[in-house]
Amino acid sequence: MKLAGKIWRIIYPEFLLFGTYFAVYIVAIFSYGSFFSAKYPDLESFMAAAGDIVSITSLLIGGLVVYYFYRKDYPVEFRTLTGSPKYIIALIILAVLLSHGLNILVSLVNYSGFLGTYSQGVQSTAAAAVIITVIKTVILAPIAEELTFRGLIFRRMEAYTSFWPAALVSSALFALYHMNLLQGIYAFIYGIVLCLIYRKFRNILAPLIMHAAANAFTLVFTYLKLDYPSIPVYIAVMLAALGISAVMYLWIYKSTAEK
Repeated sequence: MKLAGKIWRIIYPEFLLFGTYFAVYIVAIFSYGSFFSAKYPDLESFMAAAGDIVSITSLLIGGLVVYYFYRKDYPVEFRTLTGSPKYIIALIILAVLLSHGLNILVSLVNYSGFLGTYSQGVQSTAAAAVIITVIKTVILAPIAEELTFRGLIFRRMEAYTSFWPAALVSSALFALYHMNLLQGIYAFIYGIVLCLIYRKFRNILAPLIMHAAANAFTLVFTYLKLDYPSIPVYIAVMLAALGISAVMYLWIYKSTAEK
């Protein structure tokens, strides 16, 4: 395969997710003029109300599309994790600690606000809104994004090059996908760890579990409006979370190497 073909094969899965979202977004815009203009005073208010539905629909369709290409590339293998519940627990703990530590780190880097805002979390306390957010953030987004960025982009590029170029490129594309500088910094670092985990288990379930667990914890932390009393405590929690994450990763690495 020529270089241009290889590059396209690496990057087009991201375009599938972007393209699906914009297609659903355009359908929503047209539906406003045809069906909802009488209920909503303007297009902006309609899109604000329909935002979650647009996101869920695009993630569902996009996830199915990338799953189709993933299955064409690789068989889905479950044997490593389903027989080892201790690794599932370890991955969840690693995900929670690492994501929280990185969230604090990014917040401290952006303490003055010069990098913009980190828009994430529950925007409404209504039960229905929380359920929709959980479906979108904890279920559909991890599935679609892991199949895309680790299952297709990372693994395809790794086959052409080696681990680190593949991890860096897939994580950079993962960061770009978030379209937010602060979330992009977080996604880039976390994406590299997800690549390490995927390489270790060779099972898409491993990074998927970590991704879902991290999103779930961040969602709960944001929903409960939890915070720390001072900057020193903030820093101490960050160092502890990142330090324990490193120990947890080393344990996972060494214990799976013994299998």
